[in-house]
Amino acid sequence: MKKHLFIIILFYLTQNLGGFAQCTPDPTYTGFGIPGIWPDTVTGIASGTMGTAYSQNFTVIVPIDTTVTIPVLGTITATINSVSITGITGLPSGLSHACDISSCLWPGNTNGCFLISGTPNQSGNFTFSVTIVANVESPLPFPLDGAYDAPAYDIVYNLTIDSTGTTTSIKRIEEDNIEVYGISPNPSNIGAKIRFKSTGNQNVSFTVHNMIGVLVMSKQIYSEQGMNIVSIDTGELNPGVFIITLIDGVSSSSKKMVIGAQ
Repeated sequence: MKKHLFIIILFYLTQNLGGFAQCTPDPTYTGFGIPGIWPDTVTGIASGTMGTAYSQNFTVIVPIDTTVTIPVLGTITATINSVSITGITGLPSGLSHACDISSCLWPGNTNGCFLISGTPNQSGNFTFSVTIVANVESPLPFPLDGAYDAPAYDIVYNLTIDSTGTTTSIKRIEEDNIEVYGISPNPSNIGAKIRFKSTGNQNVSFTVHNMIGVLVMSKQIYSEQGMNIVSIDTGELNPGVFIITLIDGVSSSSKKMVIGAQ
């Protein structure tokens, strides 16, 4: 009898623990403390291969407060009680998500994570949405008395699953568009290298804008057909989030870069 009871308890625990992701908030992102889900949609996520195990870790950084615009009253600062993921839709067959806590709800001013993993059994380009709901509390008794859920919003990611025996990099290199492949390290506080693919031997425009669209750096660089690397001295920029853009006159490509304090 005791043996059967032990097996039942063990089965129960196994089933319940299965809803928790084996993930850890990435200290690279939490160290900078910029609210949001990282990597974001501009930075992009790793591609996968059909029939091969896939895993992508996401870090959730929940701020302590946020600004809310209320008609007539204007913009006010509201306390964030919690942020939750209410669903992820559009994943290819074979992949699923799990959070580091079963509720997928994180209190304000905390960090968390979730994991998308599994073995995809179909290939193609997929768009999936992460639905976020924030529970906030207004400091004003009217018209929003107490805590309430802000309208849900979706964060949309692109995921490429290659068929067996192919790689995204090989397919993309054949495209006739300039493309920024990665920024390393990102976030950075000492300098970064930007890898990009050029469609030919040509001059390309390299620009850096801050998050409100102000141009903070611009130069022309010479690129050769294929993969190129350009270095940037992040010491020339103030800490914050920036958009790196490369333009060859026909096409453009952008990535987000985070710079921390030195």
